[in-house]
Amino acid sequence: GSDAGGSIRIPASLCGVIGLKPTYGLLDTSGFTPCTATVGVLGPLAASVLDLAIVMDILCSDVVTGMTNLDLTYMNERKTLEGLKIGVHWEYFEHADKEIVSLCKAAVREMISLGAVCINIKIPELEEIQIAHGVTTAAEFGNSLTLDVDDHFSEITPETLMLVGIGYTVTANQYLNCQKQRTRAIRTLEHLFEEVDVIVTPSTACLAPKIPPTAEVYGVTDIQLTTCLMRFLVLANLTGIPGIALPVGVSSAGLPASIQIMAPWFEEGKLLYVA
Repeated sequence: GSDAGGSIRIPASLCGVIGLKPTYGLLDTSGFTPCTATVGVLGPLAASVLDLAIVMDILCSDVVTGMTNLDLTYMNERKTLEGLKIGVHWEYFEHADKEIVSLCKAAVREMISLGAVCINIKIPELEEIQIAHGVTTAAEFGNSLTLDVDDHFSEITPETLMLVGIGYTVTANQYLNCQKQRTRAIRTLEHLFEEVDVIVTPSTACLAPKIPPTAEVYGVTDIQLTTCLMRFLVLANLTGIPGIALPVGVSSAGLPASIQIMAPWFEEGKLLYVA
């Protein structure tokens, strides 16, 4: 799949499978035209972490030399989570459905029982990061789909047309200010990853919603729902770090809940090992 704001990790979370948004630039995107050039990446969904690791190893291998740019030494060298430092911004972590929070906290306790150390952290400017991601995505989306809208207007859903329309209204000054916010967020993560090995959040802030009967024809535009689904995911898209969503149990209604683990740039091997 492709992930510019959670489109790999959201379906993985809601369907009880594993989805990885790799580091920006890790995978070759030849033959793929992203609608959001600076936030979108390609990545796999799989039924198990081992399957996902195998797929990533293949995707990261050069077809001619067989050499890979995926570092899996962390998986080979580590046997426990002993000494692994998990960063949790608890106020942020708990901004989700109560059942999701409960299941994700249980997963953190399990990681601690395996030797990990939980460290309280603060991720500043989360609201600004959400806005910077949204404006950047809309602007790039609108720019990349200009010709498609002109040539295939009747085939595009109202939801997509609305996003393209919002992108058309973004000024150059607004876009550049969002890139300044991106730089601030990257610097914040660089400092945080000096203190912790991974950052943990829920994957989505809500469980899988019911699909309206009109959605197949007209799409769904629900800003509140979209915000809940993307709340914990856009940080990785805006800054380019890798994030993996994996199931941690089911709700009382039998719906999957998922936890997200994020690591520094190009440390997918660490993510896969922890997962």
